[in-house]
This record gives sequence, C-alpha cells and structure tokens, in this order.
Amino acid sequence: MPPETTNREPRSVPLEEVAIVSPGWPLGSLSNGIVHYVAQARAALEAAGVNTWVLSLRALGVPEERVVSTRDHWPSGWWWSALRHLARPLAGRLRPSVAIARAAGSVGPGLQLLQLEESYGWARHVRRRLGIPVVVRLHGPWFVNGPMRSVPEDDAFRRRCRLEGLAIAEADGVSAPSQEVLDRTREHYGLDLPDAAVIPNARPLARPEDRWSADACRRGRILFVGRFDAHKGGDTVVDAFVRLSESVPDARLVMAGPDKGVRGADGELVGVREYIRAAAAGTPAEGKLEWLGEVPHDDLVGLRRDANLVVIASRYETFGNTVLEAISQGCPVIATRVGGIPEIIDGESSGLLVPADDPPALAAAMARLLQDSELAGRLSEGGLRACGENHSHEVFAAKTIEHYGRVLRAAR
Repeated sequence: MPPETTNREPRSVPLEEVAIVSPGWPLGSLSNGIVHYVAQARAALEAAGVNTWVLSLRALGVPEERVVSTRDHWPSGWWWSALRHLARPLAGRLRPSVAIARAAGSVGPGLQLLQLEESYGWARHVRRRLGIPVVVRLHGPWFVNGPMRSVPEDDAFRRRCRLEGLAIAEADGVSAPSQEVLDRTREHYGLDLPDAAVIPNARPLARPEDRWSADACRRGRILFVGRFDAHKGGDTVVDAFVRLSESVPDARLVMAGPDKGVRGADGELVGVREYIRAAAAGTPAEGKLEWLGEVPHDDLVGLRRDANLVVIASRYETFGNTVLEAISQGCPVIATRVGGIPEIIDGESSGLLVPADDPPALAAAMARLLQDSELAGRLSEGGLRACGENHSHEVFAAKTIEHYGRVLRAAR
C-alpha cells in the first residue's frame, strides 16, 4: 500500500540559539546603524531566552561572551594569495563569506540559524557552506543606497546588485525593517518573497532622566545627527537653517556626525565647514551653526535632551534609526517623508513630516515647532507612545522569534 500522506504543518522547533552578523563590535566602536540594530536585537532576544551570538567583521576589543571575530577565521595561505592575484573581485567577495561561515561553525552544533545583511551577496555563499538556515535582513539594499551615496552605476555597481538579488532570492528567510523597503526590493528584483517579514527595529524608551523636557531644553537649539553627505541631507539642513535665521534670529544649529562632503555644482566634494561658510556668509545665520564632528554614541543622549528639536533630513532611509532614537527620548522631531520613516512617526501626532530636499518646507516646519511649545509637547508625548507601542524589546522579540520559527519549520 502507498504510504499515507498528510497535510500537517511541520513540527514546531524551539528557538534556542541564533547568530547575527554585525559590521563591528562592540556598540560604539563603529558609526554604523546596523551595529545599533544588532545591539538592540541581541538584548531583545536574550531577554526572551534566546542565546544570541554576534559575529563581528571588525573593531573587536575586549573578549565578550558569545561574540566571535570573523577575522579569527579569515582564510589564508597560498591558495587565497593566488586567487587574489588572479581574480581580486571574486576573492574579495568569497573571503568574508568563508570567514563568516567558519565563525558560525565555531559556535557549535547548537546554532540553529544565522542572520546577516544583504551586502555583496555574502548570504548566498555562506548558506552553501552551512547546514543551517540563513536569513537576510534588508538593512540597505545597494540598488537604493548606492545611488544615494553618488556611487556611479557602472559594471561594478550592477554586479554587486545582481549578487545581492541572487542572495535574497536564495535565502531561507528575509526580514525588513519597513514595508517600504521590502516592497521596493520585491519590485526591483522581481521576487515574490511571500514569507518575508516586516519587523521594525527595536528601541526601548530612554530612562526618565534622559528624556526631553520643554523646561530643560535649550530654547532655539536645533540638532542634526548624521553624516554630512547628500544621503543624510546635511546640505538641506544648512540651507533650511539659513532661511530660518531670517525670521528666527535666536535659533542655533548643532550638527553631529562625520564629514563625507556633498558634490558642488562643479562635481567636486565640498566639506561641511566650507559648505556652512559659503551658505551662511552675510546672513543672520553666520556664526550660529556649529559642527561637532563625529560624537560618541553615548554623548548623543545629552545633545538630544538639550535640543529644542531634532531634525532628520535624509533623502532616503530603509528605516530611520536616528528617528527612533530621538522619539525614544521624547524629542520633538521633524523628519523627511521618505522610505520607512512614515512607518515610525505619524505626521502631527508623533512628529512632523516634510518633503525631502526641500529647504523652504523644512525651514517652515522648524519655525513652527520652535514657536509652538504646545505642539512640541504633544509631539514629544506622541513619539514616546509610538516608540513604546511599536518598538519595545518585547514586540521585536515576539515578531522575530515567530519569523525565525517559520524559517526553521520550512527548513525541516
């Protein structure tokens, strides 16, 4: 007789041990949004009882429990030297993949699942070397972020995007921090990804003593945190502030982040100091813009708490960690209506949204918020409420564990 068939779902697999690849470790060693995501994801999963390993690509210092350096598993020897000599691009893609796979293998037989970003198509090579499911997290697909960083769309760009798409297609699971980036990825690569999950990044509410207060903030102070480049819109913030200073002369702008420069009309890179000098010269804004450079992550808490309002002017964000960090402290926020940002804050409820690359609109929103303390207080409360309801460790862990469980069941 033929064997009996059933349509029963695969048996549930308890989730006990996972690994997440991070560009660097520990938190604060590298100015990178993925590192902050990994730190929060690890804390959330550990609190839910899941042993979580971090596989760090660089910047390790003091040894830490359940943290592995992929550099310790970097392939070497004459074979790799020959490959680098004969096919450097191929070696550059394979070497990190081999190191990640070896690092995951060193964790031991209890490891059930590995998660890493989509970059360079690494996941495809890692998956072929491991006997466990691999989940791709859409932190910043290159077909979107590359053009935002003024990367030329040449053969190298197209090759990286092609490998990225293949890795996403072959992954055992895909998760995204926003519905917007998941939809955009599906459309660009022509993938259904029916079981992909939208899991917003986690961020617990700040301690009460670190939260924004209308009485304690410095009136008129505006804070921008991010790289000075076209992607993060630092030029838009400067241009908007120059406009604002005409009607609000007491306003001050503080900018914190590395200087990557923006392209001038002649195509040459213009640094932040030069840009500020040229934009503010002879205007009421002159002498009222301060660039701090890159600031330690822990120091940003005090800067946000002291500011009257926080501005995010990105031309695109897959999610918007800087938005989430600001509302977790209850800061009144103005952000651009791009990418996943509208999925974090609701205009007029938990923050103000303005079009990207629009200095007049941003200046008007700044003036409105500086002059309306009642609105600032309402946005502060709404931001804290949205963060607590949608981005707590408990919410993140529940969604992630459920998604990982589906991936494990499908793999069985």
